[in-house]
Amino acid sequence: MAADGPSLKGRIVIQQCLSARLQVKPPTEEVEAEYVEINRGAVIYICFLKGADMSVVEKMAKTMMNIRLSSQENSKFVSVLDLPGDVLIVPQATLGGKAKGRMMQYHSNIAKDQGLELYGAFIKSCQEILGNCPKWKEADCTLKHGTYGNLQVLRIDTNGPYSHYFEFCHLKMENSPDWEGHSCTTFQILIPSVQGKIMAADGPSLKGRIVIKQCRSAGVQIRPTEEVEAKYVEINEGVIIYVCFLKGADMTVVEKIAKTMMNVRLSSQENSKFVSVLDLPGDVLIVPQSTLGGKAKGRMMQYHLNIAKEQGVELYHALIKSCQEILGNCPRWEEADCTLRHGTYGYLQEVLRIDTNSPLSHYFEF
Repeated sequence: MAADGPSLKGRIVIQQCLSARLQVKPPTEEVEAEYVEINRGAVIYICFLKGADMSVVEKMAKTMMNIRLSSQENSKFVSVLDLPGDVLIVPQATLGGKAKGRMMQYHSNIAKDQGLELYGAFIKSCQEILGNCPKWKEADCTLKHGTYGNLQVLRIDTNGPYSHYFEFCHLKMENSPDWEGHSCTTFQILIPSVQGKIMAADGPSLKGRIVIKQCRSAGVQIRPTEEVEAKYVEINEGVIIYVCFLKGADMTVVEKIAKTMMNVRLSSQENSKFVSVLDLPGDVLIVPQSTLGGKAKGRMMQYHLNIAKEQGVELYHALIKSCQEILGNCPRWEEADCTLRHGTYGYLQEVLRIDTNSPLSHYFEF
């Protein structure tokens, strides 16, 4: 059956954590803010797009609870059910963004009332799957979630976020009367997308993936050896950029990533105006994250499309240099005494702590 093209209905970024804390009720003059907390497990950032329905919700829940993304000390990967671990679900409408020039547009996002309904259904579906797992229940694990529509004030500690990105779509098949109930999880398979725009199957091939979040502070380990004491770099208010290069990536991709990440308006100010990290001005932390190149096969992830390590190292350092040049040529950024820090390519990215008054997660493909 020929495909009429997948229609994107939802996006998820999932990261493993050692602990996480999320504000679910902002403070008032009379009452302090309320928070939920989890221990070791997974943080799921979720966004619903126009046309999403219960079939997509069920597919999302089943995939997130069963896919093997959590690492163990023996380097074996297991699901959050088998870990077993806690789960924190964070609504993240910004994942539906699409770049237009330096601005982000969210025209593909689902209406707020529909998103709230699907968000509640997703939580319920995850709870049912987890509740039916004896191992998870016996471990006294928990599921917590953020408040839909609120600012997601978040703190997360991790021994390596192992960030993974998922897309969920309806795939219309000719001569298939029940195509609307068929959800498929897409990565760079089927039809690639660039900056959130669905392209034809013979369109541009995917060369890089970025997840960018704003933060109040963050730190990453850069010297993870047993012989020498661990060393860390830290930043204050600014952005964290998780980067992954795929096969075929070259310097033109690096330059495009650097120019986009430094200039696109993603950082929020108190007046609700969005500005670039140059105009904020803010610090920058670049974190290599090869897991963003993952592609699901059953319950496992495969990374066959990732670039070779030696090429990745070269492009990673070129990206850092390119970002430094753009930032260094901005008088406002220089005068604010801001800084750029980065993780070590090829090592476990043990992010000490990320504190944010709302991560405003965005996803980009190049």
